[in-house]
Amino acid sequence: METSKDKEKEESHSEEDVNIEEERRLDEGGEEEKRWINVVVISDTHTNHPKIVLPQGDVLVHCGDFCRRSTLQQVSVFNDWLGTTQFPIKLLIGGNHEVVLDSMRDNPQKIQGLLSNAIYLQDSEVTLFDGKLRVYGSPWVARNKYLLHPSTKGISSFIGFGLGF
Repeated sequence: METSKDKEKEESHSEEDVNIEEERRLDEGGEEEKRWINVVVISDTHTNHPKIVLPQGDVLVHCGDFCRRSTLQQVSVFNDWLGTTQFPIKLLIGGNHEVVLDSMRDNPQKIQGLLSNAIYLQDSEVTLFDGKLRVYGSPWVARNKYLLHPSTKGISSFIGFGLGF
């Protein structure tokens, strides 16, 4: 038996649907503008990345430790794997297991060349989706509030997100 409260709830739900429809925006070309950015964040895969089943998303962020023993071959294999993922944008920050990258720390363009299937963030920021998403990444970690150390002496990477909706 339907009560008046059930009917009110049903009517309320219908009104919400209408409001959602009204809030949809069109971009400059008249197409419906996407309102959500799906970001998938992973780390510490240690060469096991091919075994991971990733959800769909707009951006993949790997926060470091994709290597096990930090060889150029492992970097190359990881880069190849990145190229097979369905994410249109891939961001990468080195971790404490990517020691091979530390020797190139003064030349981030060289590291970017090795990781051609992603945007490598080293003390840098990228702005995506017409300014709606800003991501800063650094392979440095704070050991105390005054000293920063390269990732090989720390335990993690830093990533900061800024949403501009």
